[in-house]
Amino acid sequence: GRTSHGRVDPKAFNRLSERFVASRKENQSLKNVIASQNMTLADNQEHVAKLQSELRTRIDSEALGLRQIRDLQKTLETNQRHHDAEVEKLKEKLEKVSETVQEGFKKNENEFQEESNMLEELH
Repeated sequence: GRTSHGRVDPKAFNRLSERFVASRKENQSLKNVIASQNMTLADNQEHVAKLQSELRTRIDSEALGLRQIRDLQKTLETNQRHHDAEVEKLKEKLEKVSETVQEGFKKNENEFQEESNMLEELH
């Protein structure tokens, strides 16, 4: 039957203390799992931060590259315009020189013709 107050059933006590020890072990292993997951999480966050920083650096350098390319294109366009203008000036000069040369030829031809005529008249 009944146990009087003050007396504890040894078997019940053993079962309770075994359950208590098992429970503490389980708690400790859960704490360990949580701790390692927290560490993993911290590592992951650090990794993500590093990747984000690398990405920002890449984006910045790409933007810089694009700016440099645009600047080069502008410089090329400007140089091309200057070059075209110079070529136009040279063409105009060449045309003037050609005209002068043509005029010179005509003048010489006329003078030669006049001299031949005069010589023929003398003969």
